[in-house]
Amino acid sequence: MLGRGEGGRQNQRRSSGGQEDPLELAVHRASSTSVSSDSPRATPTAGAGNSTFDYNVVLLWLEQALPFLLILFCFFLREHLMEIGFFGLHTFLFLKGNQIIRSTIAHRGANSNSSKKLVLVTSLLSASSVLLLLVVFPQQKLWKSMVLIPPPHRLNVWHSLFRCALCDVTLRQAGVVVKASQLLVWRPAAGSQFRRQGHLLTFVEHATILYGLLLPVPIWYSFFQTETFGQIFSSVSTGFYLTMKISTLFEKVLNFVVALRILIQPVCDHYGTRATKEEVCELGDACCSICQDEMASPLKLRCNHIFCAECIGEWLDRDTTCPLCRTVVKSDVVRSFSDGSSGWILQLF
Repeated sequence: MLGRGEGGRQNQRRSSGGQEDPLELAVHRASSTSVSSDSPRATPTAGAGNSTFDYNVVLLWLEQALPFLLILFCFFLREHLMEIGFFGLHTFLFLKGNQIIRSTIAHRGANSNSSKKLVLVTSLLSASSVLLLLVVFPQQKLWKSMVLIPPPHRLNVWHSLFRCALCDVTLRQAGVVVKASQLLVWRPAAGSQFRRQGHLLTFVEHATILYGLLLPVPIWYSFFQTETFGQIFSSVSTGFYLTMKISTLFEKVLNFVVALRILIQPVCDHYGTRATKEEVCELGDACCSICQDEMASPLKLRCNHIFCAECIGEWLDRDTTCPLCRTVVKSDVVRSFSDGSSGWILQLF
């Protein structure tokens, strides 16, 4: 019966002119689609599924490990709570003192309230530094690291980092104390003496930066020179550290020397030379191009233009070029901290 049925359907297709049944065409297309989905071209979809699965696994691991990481972090805070607390306190005092100094210089010493705040900040910073070095950490003997003496005993990585951080913020406080004391003692009016004070503040800041770069050297040198690392590994690590440190120190030493030279030299030598009467007469008009008045203490720039010494000094406080020809007459090879600011990049290494 089945054979007759199949033969009958075949005869029916032949008799219908070779046309296939639409139902059989649909079944054939469905089977071909399923075969193509099993072919190697379907591998990108599988790969995408695997990547999504791996991402979810990582998130699941982080979700499970986060409470334990928080517990370890709490133990870390408990062990170094005093160091972290003093570091935060000293950082706040340093930033506050820096803000008061900048405000006082911006008002050019005319604000009496700022002077009182400076006295208070100076006393607080001095007292906190003495408290930190002598009372709170007597066993660590931080004062030895402040004078570039290696630690009395071997430190691990975390204690070395904390020691460097505390010494650095203490040094920054000392720099703020020096600036505050200098502003209280010497309060010049606007003019050349005010610019001289700015040069002194710049020199103090560059000296602080240079010394702060030297503070971590004895600490890490003592850390690398340990027998537990092995003689060869300790020697290689120490040499690599000192090589990188010397390359960094070269730039800071250069800035320190330039700031010292600017402080020692007369103000007129920074931008040019004193103009003679003959040079002023050659101009025909003895008026200054900036103040439009008769020149007082005429100064000849490197571009041969002549101005009042006070006028060109005020101009070059805001610019580095000649007002007439735009020739660079003030080399900006070293950063100026004449506004009393303190650049604070934590030196941990």
